[in-house]
Amino acid sequence: MIFNIGNMLDETPSAYNRIIVTANSNVKYGDRLVMGAGAAKCLRDKVKGIDCVFGKLVKEYNSRDKEYLLLFHNFYGILQVKYNWWENANVNLIKRSLEILKYNADKYRDVAYNLNYPGIGYGGIEKHIMETILNRMRLPNNVMIWSR
Repeated sequence: MIFNIGNMLDETPSAYNRIIVTANSNVKYGDRLVMGAGAAKCLRDKVKGIDCVFGKLVKEYNSRDKEYLLLFHNFYGILQVKYNWWENANVNLIKRSLEILKYNADKYRDVAYNLNYPGIGYGGIEKHIMETILNRMRLPNNVMIWSR
């Protein structure tokens, strides 16, 4: 895992470069995933209609307990950190979501996975706490964690 400072959305998504934002599982307004803050909002504003695409995927893969953990559409992904947009991020949910990311990153070593720093900001978790969790996860070096 590599920590980067900057705007990961300036990266060019491709088969070898995935852009992943943290998200919740609320689908409203006719299949639109709530992407109203942080990196999720930035992605929604940059890629028109991505909230509808992810909203439909979340509804398709969402189980009774409102978990999807990690979903991809083309070269973009969402990593679940909370159930409802108004709640703080859930540390156990983040860990499970990161385990799925770790599995993908280990399996596809030639792909770079760019993820905004999970749980902080609108997630409500202090950065030093999340940094400890990330370091314990031992994510491979093709996972880049971005902060501004």
